[in-house]
Amino acid sequence: MNYDPQVTALIELLKQAGGPPVHTLSPEQARQVMDGMNAVEQVEEVGSVEDRKIPGPECEIPIRIYKPQNAAASGVPVLVYYHGGGWVVGSVESYDPVCRKIVNRAECIVVSVDYRLAPEHKFPAAVIDCQAAFEWVKKNAGEIGGDPDRVAVGGDSAGGNLAAVVAANVKDSEDLKVAHQLLVYPTTGTGGKSESYQKYGSTCPIIPTEVISYFWNHYWRDPSDEKHPDFSVYSREDVSGVAPATIIAAQYDPSLDDSKLYAQKLIAEGVDVDYREYPGMIHGFFTIDAIDKGLEAIEDACNNLKAQFEKLQPAEAGVGK
Repeated sequence: MNYDPQVTALIELLKQAGGPPVHTLSPEQARQVMDGMNAVEQVEEVGSVEDRKIPGPECEIPIRIYKPQNAAASGVPVLVYYHGGGWVVGSVESYDPVCRKIVNRAECIVVSVDYRLAPEHKFPAAVIDCQAAFEWVKKNAGEIGGDPDRVAVGGDSAGGNLAAVVAANVKDSEDLKVAHQLLVYPTTGTGGKSESYQKYGSTCPIIPTEVISYFWNHYWRDPSDEKHPDFSVYSREDVSGVAPATIIAAQYDPSLDDSKLYAQKLIAEGVDVDYREYPGMIHGFFTIDAIDKGLEAIEDACNNLKAQFEKLQPAEAGVGK
């Protein structure tokens, strides 16, 4: 495989670091590994950061609210962000660096959602929390200085799955319109037998086949959940009318087809899609400082977000107004 040189260097670094494979660890151990990896990422200054808990259907949901510097007191666009980690690992803390980057480049409020993780809370607990958080932001955007008419959803990997599901679930609601969906190498449920899973599953250094199965088996209640529309958004008969999408994909990613085929499905349904496949990249590159194309992808995604927000911008709102 013709990896980008920085990806090759990262793979070598991971080999030298050693350690047991993720799929041999307990969920608690796997979470510690992920937290340790993200602790070395650069942390950018933002306008403000606030942790709080919001009500959900089954429990309180922790969120972290980031505001850009020089933000207006009201009317600022909002991105509700769902972290990656296979529905098993990851947190608002481990995703703090990437959320700060998005805040500064998209010039929007970011609400990072600490949804419940599996296996302690299996499917569809994460979906319930993520949709509840989105609905809370839509209804309470003014309280946090946001614009309820400019609320987007986004996420990477498992978080991209959750963002796509939320966007599809609310597509017919006038009160819950999504401004944009940012899907970064999302799992969309094309199935583990797709060409990219077969081609790259044995070689991907971040999520090889064994790790993918580890996450799925912890997340699903039973194998039938693989076809549930709140997991396999790709299998839904009707996705017409969902929000415009930016879909970020990596060339050497087992889940490449999840990104590509879902983009094709949305386009066929008349949805405005900007699909970007980054050559030489692997799953996870979006959040890795050591890979320059990760920051390039963040900037591309944020430019799309800004453009979409500007289309919907009222006359007297925005950052610095």
